[in-house]
Amino acid sequence: MNIGIYNLSKNEENRILEIFQEFQQSFPNCELINRKDLLGIGEQGKHLMCYFLYLNHTLLIKFKNKDEKLNIFDNSIYENINTTIGLFKRNQFLLKESSNQSSSYISKNSPYSNLSTDIIVKEFEKLLHNIDNKFNNISFDQCSNRLKNVLYRNGISNIQILKSYTTENILRFKNFGEKCLWELCEFMTKVSNNEIIETQSTSNKQNTTNDKQLEEQYNILHYINDVNNTPFVCDFKNAFLLYLENIDKYALMYLDLMEYLSKLSLYKLTPREQSIFNARFGINEEPKTLQEIGDYHSLTRERIRQIVLKIIRKLRVKKLSNIDFINLEYYKCRLFEKLNKLSFSGFLAYIFFECNNVEQFKLIYLLIFKKQVELKFVKSELERQYYKHQQKLIQDEKTKLYNDKIYNLIKYKEKRIISDIAYARLNTERIVNTTEENLISFSYNNEIYQCESFLEKKILEKLLLHKTFKQIKTQSLKIPFNNSYYYPDFQCLTHDNHLVIIEIKPLLNMCEDYQIKKFQALKNYCEHYGFGYLIVDDRNNSFFGINESNEIFNSFILKELNNNSKVKYNKYKEYYINTNATIKNLLTLIKNENLKLSFPFLLTK
Repeated sequence: MNIGIYNLSKNEENRILEIFQEFQQSFPNCELINRKDLLGIGEQGKHLMCYFLYLNHTLLIKFKNKDEKLNIFDNSIYENINTTIGLFKRNQFLLKESSNQSSSYISKNSPYSNLSTDIIVKEFEKLLHNIDNKFNNISFDQCSNRLKNVLYRNGISNIQILKSYTTENILRFKNFGEKCLWELCEFMTKVSNNEIIETQSTSNKQNTTNDKQLEEQYNILHYINDVNNTPFVCDFKNAFLLYLENIDKYALMYLDLMEYLSKLSLYKLTPREQSIFNARFGINEEPKTLQEIGDYHSLTRERIRQIVLKIIRKLRVKKLSNIDFINLEYYKCRLFEKLNKLSFSGFLAYIFFECNNVEQFKLIYLLIFKKQVELKFVKSELERQYYKHQQKLIQDEKTKLYNDKIYNLIKYKEKRIISDIAYARLNTERIVNTTEENLISFSYNNEIYQCESFLEKKILEKLLLHKTFKQIKTQSLKIPFNNSYYYPDFQCLTHDNHLVIIEIKPLLNMCEDYQIKKFQALKNYCEHYGFGYLIVDDRNNSFFGINESNEIFNSFILKELNNNSKVKYNKYKEYYINTNATIKNLLTLIKNENLKLSFPFLLTK
């Protein structure tokens, strides 16, 4: 066996046969193909899967999936065989037919070259207007690549679609110059004279499409053009909230985008470029650093960086040269349209927070907006929104705890539903009397509230801040008490439309006999009418909820009452200190033993 003038040794020959057999298992029709200075393995009409050549006194092998050549006894040979087999199973890699068809109708010296542009344009308009409809399905496959690229890129795949454009629009196509115009005129002349119909008939038989399919393709191309020309907007001001609201939708769209990038890389990149692209940007795998990728491919970090830039340039080039590329671009445009309706900023925030992949973030931003992202600004803005959201969550948790505490303290006998209209009928029953400044007109969110003390104001502010109740009114209800009326502090409508009456008192004042009688009147009134009631201080100590007994303190106080029928402040203070008692202990004792406390401090039975 020879390669050029080089005679293979027995070991070399056996090695080549081993490699050939590996390929033959997957491709039974593959052959050993001798060429001038090399020996290849492949199928007729297709590119070689690999080839052998003799260079610098060494027999080397070059695989389709690799740029570099390997020694045929290299350990990575079989890995590359499997990769190449997979590559050829996914792609046809057909050889271009050696044909002069592309130039068969174009003369080297075009007859239009000596005519003015105005005359050529008029001739073209005439040809386009007069051409028979029977030629509508003829494509431009036999035209030069230059002309085909211009037409196909603008959605013109046959004469029928060409006729739907005005001459003015065609002349405005990018890269459509004089030579393209000359060529298109010659082509239309050949078509009108039936000079290329027969040449294209075979192709047409294989690629026949009905009017519906042509119209569909036409609509798709125009849709792609419209979407690609849409000025997408990305405002990161509310990106984090949009990401949270649509996280499930963005997750699905992210998978769709990964599928698009995978297919795009398969069409546009070499196997090695695909590997680098996937590794760098984390496409269906964990992202890797430039150094890690370089070590794997035996390349420097800088070389990998250069290859990555080249890959990005290749991916950004859009040539709708065949149906596969058209379908892929259509898939992308539909995805981008959905993202635009939801918000690109929310989607990019999803990538930022969920994927933790800066390089992928920059790539996707570039593909969408065709420009580099100001990463520093975006990072700062998204982190600010994240921090703000976390603070809100903390505040919401505090609000929940506070509101749960308040609602657990409210007492009901029966619950009566109060409509918003009925609650609105509550009007201010009196103007408070107070010596404390700035309390008569307490304003919050453009609502005016009356407060008799800073303690009331403090608690009211908390209730309003935490939105504990749907609505709050002050001094808007009067309760019969001691042949007169008693005006509780707050009248609150709960979010499920129950009326709650709240009285604000310091803990010590709750112990006073006069206040206890008011509390009992409030309780009786609320239980009669089905209202909730609450007597509370600024530390959420509720009159009806306190039950903390100090037996030693109780025994001293009760003994003193039995001996003297009263307890004065000095004696109370002595017992209070010696027994480590609290105000709650005093209140519990008063409620349990029906004692009476009046001020200045005097405790009696």
